Amino acid sequence: MKNNKSALWMRGVGFMLAGMVCGALPAGATVKTGEHQVSMTAGAAIPTTKYDLSAVGGTSEVMSGPGVGFGGQYLYHLTPALGLGGEFSYAAFGDKDHAIGPILGVPGTIVTSSYKTWTMEAVARYVLMPESRVNPYFIAGVGLGSVSAKARTKLPPGLIFASTGSREA
Repeated sequence: MKNNKSALWMRGVGFMLAGMVCGALPAGATVKTGEHQVSMTAGAAIPTTKYDLSAVGGTSEVMSGPGVGFGGQYLYHLTPALGLGGEFSYAAFGDKDHAIGPILGVPGTIVTSSYKTWTMEAVARYVLMPESRVNPYFIAGVGLGSVSAKARTKLPPGLIFASTGSREA
């Protein structure tokens, strides 16, 4: 029984360590002391978090549509194994309509929402095997981030907001 517990513990440690290793440099990439490394990313920003809108007559759904994301990283290598630098990322999620209501007795209200996020951080990367063909590494950082949300409300045809005189607020 002790061997089984030991094997499970070792497997758990192995998964934990695998989860901590954030990635690997391209095979055979060796970095020298004093080198600068710049990388860029770009792709689709796909929202996955659902929000419960049942309190306002809606359903549980993703709050925005797909969008675009991009970022970059700069590292200066103090040694072949240790690099210090910075990272930036930005994502803009597209508009998505949500049918809610009735609000104050008005059925069919539409809310259109979208989100933008960015992060900026100072990072340190430690390569476990800098001379190997495969270079797994740990990365850690501290920084700032922001999420901004935008929501526009649109009433059903025939109704207007008293404050703006239009169907949109």
